[in-house]
Amino acid sequence: MDPEAPTGQETPGQLIRALVVDDQPDLANLMAELLGELADVNVVAIALGGELGLELATTCQIDLVLTDIDMPETNGLRLTSLLRERLPKICIVATSGDGCWAKAAVANGADSFISKPDLVDRLADEIERLRQKGALGTRRKDSEGDDELRDRLAGD
Repeated sequence: MDPEAPTGQETPGQLIRALVVDDQPDLANLMAELLGELADVNVVAIALGGELGLELATTCQIDLVLTDIDMPETNGLRLTSLLRERLPKICIVATSGDGCWAKAAVANGADSFISKPDLVDRLADEIERLRQKGALGTRRKDSEGDDELRDRLAGD
């Protein structure tokens, strides 16, 4: 995938500018393809690591980050924490092959967590839920709404 090429179905209205962060290129490309299939989502870049993801998120006016947690050096939990600190309005969806990271992801500032095996089935619905909730493009600086996600994850 060419990260500079527009993806998805570009429809009138505000496009969600998305960044995918994963240290495994094949998985990063798959996640970008899944996001690119969604209406109003434009994957503007893929970062093959947390450091590059942080740099791209801060320089490319990103609205949504889909990040893996299990990465060397700057892992997804650290990236999520840094993004939340520097870009409080950004929407962050964390993912991992192991669902045990869900609570830690939310504790570090993720808006949502989806296990990698569930991405194909759940990503579109979760992005729509976040859009309806107002987390995309209008992220609150306070923790309003975070309790709902924590409660949902506590039931897992």
